[in-house]
Amino acid sequence: MGFQDLIKGIIGSLQLGRLKVIDFKCNNFAGEIPSWFRFLRELHFLNLRNNSFTGVLPNSISNVSKLETLDLSYNSLQGKVPEEVGNLYNLKTLSMRFNKFNGAIPGAIFNISSLETLSLTGNYLSGELPADMCHGLPGLKGLYLSSNELEGQMLPSTISQCSQLRLISMSYNKFSGTIPREIGNLRALEILYPGANYLTGEIPEELGKLQKLRDLDIGDNLFTGSIPSAIFNSSSVENISIGNCSLSGPLPLDMCSRSSQLRIRSLYANHIVGELPERIGECSALENVQLSYNNITGTIPRSVGNLNKLQIFEIFINYCKFQTKRFIIVQAQYQKK
Repeated sequence: MGFQDLIKGIIGSLQLGRLKVIDFKCNNFAGEIPSWFRFLRELHFLNLRNNSFTGVLPNSISNVSKLETLDLSYNSLQGKVPEEVGNLYNLKTLSMRFNKFNGAIPGAIFNISSLETLSLTGNYLSGELPADMCHGLPGLKGLYLSSNELEGQMLPSTISQCSQLRLISMSYNKFSGTIPREIGNLRALEILYPGANYLTGEIPEELGKLQKLRDLDIGDNLFTGSIPSAIFNSSSVENISIGNCSLSGPLPLDMCSRSSQLRIRSLYANHIVGELPERIGECSALENVQLSYNNITGTIPRSVGNLNKLQIFEIFINYCKFQTKRFIIVQAQYQKK
């Protein structure tokens, strides 16, 4: 039975003017989203994710003004995101990930002051983000924009106005420019994914101020300069990935002194020089080390043998040699999010 047929039967036989929750996720509903949703004025929660809906999102969705959650993820919706979505002033969660939406993100969305999660990953969205995008989103906690065709400056200098941000995922776009130093003011930030773009300049030292940061993946960009030791300042950081970024200089000598939870460190395909620091053995939680395709020289320190959780240690295409007869298994595999 099609979605239209099912719901028309229900609507025709019941009075649903007070309906507050519709959760139809993970079914086989198909066809277009009907415009008569506008009559459900008391609806707070609408979840249609993981179905087979097609067509465009009707402008009349804005009439459901009490909506707090709108989840249309994992369908085949297309066309532009209607500007009228910005009229959903009570919205806390807007998720349209993995559809076929195109065009620019409506500026009105960035004025929904109640919004906490904006998830538009995996579409064909293009254009630039507004420079004042955080001015109207004081409570934003999750920003998911990966795998689109967005360009221009990735994060504006006003990003610190989104002071409650915990997660930023903007990888696999066409963003350029630098990471603003103001990002160091996002003290609640736990996950930062701006990888696979065209970001330039140096990696800002201010990342070291993010004491709650657990996961940092800024690889596959066009950064220059050396690896700032400050990014290892967080005692909560578990993953640092800066592979394929043209970074130069040596590895920070004290990179393990504070990041005791570090499990994965990916620094492959840069221009790192010098020797592996002896203190690498202090990274007791390390499971995965990728340092291949650099210019590392000297001997591999004995302290590597103390990393009893180590599963992958890649250092091929360098200029290293062993000073110990302990066996280290080098596995030629990459892990990519």
